[in-house]
Amino acid sequence: MHIHTLCHRDVKIRYCDSRNDHGTIPLIIIPGMINHAEEYIDSFSPLFEQRRCIFITLRGRKGSEYDGEFFTFNDHISDIKAVTESLSLTCFHIFGHSVGAAYSLGFTEFSQYHRRIILGDYPAYYPQFSSQWAERICTYSSQHMTCSTARKIAEQSTHINLFPLLKQALMPPVLLYSTQSDSLIKQHHIDMFLQYREDTLCYPVHSVGHALFSLSSSECIDSISSLLSNDDRKIITQDNK
Repeated sequence: MHIHTLCHRDVKIRYCDSRNDHGTIPLIIIPGMINHAEEYIDSFSPLFEQRRCIFITLRGRKGSEYDGEFFTFNDHISDIKAVTESLSLTCFHIFGHSVGAAYSLGFTEFSQYHRRIILGDYPAYYPQFSSQWAERICTYSSQHMTCSTARKIAEQSTHINLFPLLKQALMPPVLLYSTQSDSLIKQHHIDMFLQYREDTLCYPVHSVGHALFSLSSSECIDSISSLLSNDDRKIITQDNK
């Protein structure tokens, strides 16, 4: 695994790149709100034998420390855009976990190169974070995100409905969600996905909760692996015609 730092404006974005080329379409992984890239490497390592994986740590998280003032939804999207452009990626899949799913979906509005988008256990919206949320981060999760970052995200956040963007996805979007009690996907969210995009592929996973990944269960990563392998065969065959 190769670890890099990209200077994007005044932000130093840390990303991890497996850099293995198997002739398949790379996968970009966007972590959850307070998570960072390295936390996902072990879970996705079974994919390294079949495709390149790129893990991006967004601004203000561990490894991408940033003491500036810009933490809007679009500021986070610009971090993803900066990495994909620096790597000259012209075809890729993207997976976002939890709030990372919202950032991933928002990013696709500005990208003509994405193929499959996989949303991990999160509805198609960006929430308005409360000051109470920020203080909980300060109390319980400050090792992942500084209090300053949490407070600025809360101050600059506003609720954004991203469901209409599902219609713009180049391929049917995938909703990968837990069936356990801590899942952030409820039946009315599934109904909304299908309302906005009736060909949305809904993949329930039963062995893990909202975290989706566990070293004791390969259910989630097996679903991603199988789905993307099938996608690649179709896309590469079509491109070679």
